[in-house]
Amino acid sequence: MKDFLHKQGASKQLGIYTASRLSSRMDGVIFREQLEGNTALNAHLEITLRDSVDEISRFIGIRIFSATETQKTPKGYVCSGGNEIIAYWFQHSIPVVLMVFDDGKIFWNSVTPENIGINNANWELTVPYEQIFDEDSIQEIGNLTCTSPNLARLAIDKSWLELLSNGEEILLDMEEWINQPSQRGALKLITPQKIYHWQFRTDPDMPHVMRLPKLFPWANIQNDEKFVKRDPDSALDSDSEFDAQILQPYAIEGGEIAKFRLKLTLNELGRAFLTAEPFICTGRLPNDNQKIPGFGSDYEGSLKFRIFNNM
Repeated sequence: MKDFLHKQGASKQLGIYTASRLSSRMDGVIFREQLEGNTALNAHLEITLRDSVDEISRFIGIRIFSATETQKTPKGYVCSGGNEIIAYWFQHSIPVVLMVFDDGKIFWNSVTPENIGINNANWELTVPYEQIFDEDSIQEIGNLTCTSPNLARLAIDKSWLELLSNGEEILLDMEEWINQPSQRGALKLITPQKIYHWQFRTDPDMPHVMRLPKLFPWANIQNDEKFVKRDPDSALDSDSEFDAQILQPYAIEGGEIAKFRLKLTLNELGRAFLTAEPFICTGRLPNDNQKIPGFGSDYEGSLKFRIFNNM
């Protein structure tokens, strides 16, 4: 059993790698692996179908299955899961695509009410054999319905927010060639469990640090003080006072490559989403709203209150 689960996990990771490699060949498409958490999403696509990065990008949640996790039928791969996950995706209007990795190819289908079948506590969705993830499919994926793109974006990233809320740490490593234009950048998200490699797109002359707030709208971005202070090749003046709010490289190698080590913490937007999210999904009020100490003796002595308390 352990050997089977190991092979299944390796197959899924190979599927994530393959989807990332295919996406890297598509103009305006960036694939990023996600911390799965209870959103059940293990990646997302950022799709910009126009030339300007100032256009609002579309974010599409991705769940990747290995073929061994599905049931093969004459029509395609049948994926399934618990209904609470489908409810989460639909309640937040997250555009979601299921992908299946098999024999070096990625197959896909969109999660829509028309495609989903509900059976008791589970859902099923068929990913057709003829629906291959390639450049021809991007326009259709990018046009998936999303009534609230900004809310959907926060919902996609919920697992990162929860990680920070639980006291875990997310560090960000980034290198940038500072004397030449570049439309693509790369960074590493470092968590206690794993390192995630992320690509991003920017205007050729935009310093990469200016792109970060749009990548992490739910986070405060600061220098990692411990890292800067212990690096012997720090670009900072050792006699100057450290300011975590000023984003600056800890080293510039050869006068060309700026190296950053930054730290993410929850900002007001991230905390507000985690507070509001239970109400958005279920209508459940925050605990503080449900604890009412009393209503006053005159009001509670009314006929209506007496009847209500005896019901």
